[in-house]
Amino acid sequence: MRALAVNEFTTMQWTFDQDVEAYANANFQGIGVVRDKVEAYGVERAKRLLAEHSLHVTDVCIAGWFVQPEEEAFVQRVDDARRGIEMAAELEADALILLVGPSGEQTFEMASSYLYRALEQIVPFAERHGAHLAIEPCNPMFRAEASFLMTLGEALDVCEKFDSSALGVWLDTYHLWWDNSLFSQLPRAQGRILGVHVNDFKQETRSLRDQTIPGEGVIPLRRLLDAIESAGWKGTYTIEIFSDSIQPVDYQDVLRRCRTGFDEIWRAG
Repeated sequence: MRALAVNEFTTMQWTFDQDVEAYANANFQGIGVVRDKVEAYGVERAKRLLAEHSLHVTDVCIAGWFVQPEEEAFVQRVDDARRGIEMAAELEADALILLVGPSGEQTFEMASSYLYRALEQIVPFAERHGAHLAIEPCNPMFRAEASFLMTLGEALDVCEKFDSSALGVWLDTYHLWWDNSLFSQLPRAQGRILGVHVNDFKQETRSLRDQTIPGEGVIPLRRLLDAIESAGWKGTYTIEIFSDSIQPVDYQDVLRRCRTGFDEIWRAG
């Protein structure tokens, strides 16, 4: 059985301790943490609670948004990333996820220059702390709010400019399944994949936050996950679902369906 975690964005209105208790009780092996939740609970307390429940931290969310023309704002985003790196190191997480931010009125080349400048500062910082940074490309629908990097190929182009094992990519099935170049780019990602978010796309998606449970949408998940494993991925998968339609009263049922849906994907082939 493949190891499976849940990112706390899935149960956004629960607290950190509620998430840990529920994920462990639902037979998940790991957790993707949201920085605000961990900070509210306390990092040292969080470490003890995670150890008590034998939960491995896959991802720390989020840092980035580096395209900041104002110097003060740019420095603040870099400093925030450093704090995220420190948390990832403390929790022994697989990676701190980076959403590079929208380009706004900048050209792709100008936006990239801000990203490279930020990475030149934080990649060595991550190396010193024994942490990893994972660039997550996003579905084009999110270009205006989350990332001007929209394909795996674009994210790998950035990684290849840095000779560092501390920098890689994070794959998200919802964000990448639309990309016709994805399967041809995955072999190029060998050794660069730091984690995988698993979720699904509703055929009649109503908003940017309308993701659904694996197996309940239209993404060919088995084909996609097989290709990711062929590219070398052997680690823990992480469920991450952003959905305005899921309410706290539904969370326990959602966890159950996620566990069942993920297992069914592997039985289907």
